[in-house]
Amino acid sequence: MIDFRILKEQVSEPQLLIDRLLNILNNPEYGESVYVIRALMRNPCKPDYNHFLFETICLCIRLTCATEPALVLHFEAAFLPIFQDILQQDVVEFVPYVFQLISVMLEQYPLSQTVLTNCKLPSPVINGMTTGTPNNFRPSQAYSALLQRILVPSLWEPNRNVPSLVRLLQAYLLHNMDDVLAANKITPILGVFQKLVNSSINDVYAFALLNGILLSGPKDILMPTYFRQIFMIIFRRLQSCKREKFMKAFASFIAHMVLIYSPNELITLVDSIQSNLFARVLEKVLIPYAEIIIATPLISTSGFANIIIKRKKFTSLYPCVFICSISESAEVSSLPSTSVCTEWRMNSIGLIRFIGEAQALLTDGSTYRESWLPLLIKIITGLASGPGRGGEAASDLAVSMAMNSMVDGFQKDERFIEIDSDPSGQSAYSQLTFAIQKLPDLYASITDPRVYLAKTLHDLSNLSPGKVIN
Repeated sequence: MIDFRILKEQVSEPQLLIDRLLNILNNPEYGESVYVIRALMRNPCKPDYNHFLFETICLCIRLTCATEPALVLHFEAAFLPIFQDILQQDVVEFVPYVFQLISVMLEQYPLSQTVLTNCKLPSPVINGMTTGTPNNFRPSQAYSALLQRILVPSLWEPNRNVPSLVRLLQAYLLHNMDDVLAANKITPILGVFQKLVNSSINDVYAFALLNGILLSGPKDILMPTYFRQIFMIIFRRLQSCKREKFMKAFASFIAHMVLIYSPNELITLVDSIQSNLFARVLEKVLIPYAEIIIATPLISTSGFANIIIKRKKFTSLYPCVFICSISESAEVSSLPSTSVCTEWRMNSIGLIRFIGEAQALLTDGSTYRESWLPLLIKIITGLASGPGRGGEAASDLAVSMAMNSMVDGFQKDERFIEIDSDPSGQSAYSQLTFAIQKLPDLYASITDPRVYLAKTLHDLSNLSPGKVIN
C-alpha cells in the first residue's frame, strides 16, 4: 500500500501536497476523491491545482464510461451533491468547471430521439458512437431539477459562466430533450439566446446554443414560428453589429441549418419575414463569408494551442495521474473530440447542398438566380484553399503538427499563463481539455466535400444540359 502521509514540516511544499492528493485520485480504491474536492471547495486558492483536479475527474469519467456508459451513475452519486453545494455557495472559481463536468456526465446518456430523427442517426448514440446501451437509459431526475436553476438570468451575468452554461444547455438539448420539452423550456432557452446574441462579448455563443436547438428541436415545433422569431432577432442584431466573427458564425449557422432543413424551407422562412429579404442574406452574409467559413477555422488556433499546452503541462507535472499522452494512449485517443476539420466539412456540405437544391437560385428567371454563380465561385475557392483540399486526416495532421510546434516554442514559465497570471484566482473561463464536446456529425458518409461538389454539379448538368459545366 502506498504511503500518502505528509509530515508537518512538509506542508510548506505545495508541489508535494498536490502530487500526493492526485495520487489519491489515481487510486479509486481509497475512496477519498470526494473528500479531496469537499476540502478544496472550502479554500480554492490554487488555480493551477484546481484546474488539474477537475481535468483528472473529467478524464476519469470519460475513460470509465467509454465502454460502459451506465457507470456514470457512480460518478453522479459521488459528485452531484458536491456540485450542488458549490453552486449553492457560489464558489465562483469552481462554477464554470462544475458546469463542464455536469455536461460530460450528461453526455454519457444516449442522444435524444429528436436528435436521432433530425440527424438521421442510428440509435442509441453516445458521444458520437453507436453503442449497445438500452433505450431506457435516461438522465435522472437530478438533471431535471438543475435545468430550472441554470436558466436563472443572474447566473448568466458573469461572462466567465457563459461558455460552460451554453455547453451545459447543449448537453440538455442533445441528451435530455424530453425533459426540456416536458418542462416547456424552449421559450426560456430562446430567451437566453436573445440575451447572448445582443452581447458584443457573447454573441458567438448564441450561435453555439442555436446549433444545439437546430440539432435537437422537433421540426413541427420549431418551424416556422420559433425560427421566424430567431431570424428576426438576428436581423435586428445585424443592423448594429457587422463584426467578422459574428458574420462568420451566422453564415456557418445557415450552412448547418441547410443540413437539417431544405434550402427551399430556409429561403421561404426568411422571405416570410419580408419580401425578398433573402437577397440581403446572400449579399451581406453568404457570398462574402462562404469562402471564409470553408477555408479558415471558426475556433482560433490559440485556443487549440492552449489545450495542448495544458495537456502537456498536466502530464509533465503530475505523472502520477494515468495519462501517457493523447497520441500514446489507446484509451484516451479513442475518446471523441471535436475534429478540427468537421466544422469546415459541415460548412462545405451545407453550402454545396444549398447551391444544388435551392430552386430560387437554380430556375431561370427566379428571384435569386444571379447569386448562384458568385456563391459557387466562393465555395470552390474555399475548398481549393482550405482544409478540404487534403481530406480530413491530412488536415488534422497538419493542424496538430502546427500546434505542437507552437507549444514547443513556449518557455516553461509562459505555459498556462491564463490561469497563473491572476493571483486572486478570479480567472476567466478555462476550458477543460478532456471536456471538449463532440456534436453529432451530419452527413458523415461524405468524407470529401470536393467529390460532393463535383457530384452535385454533375447532377445539375444532367437536369439542365448546357447550363452547368461538368
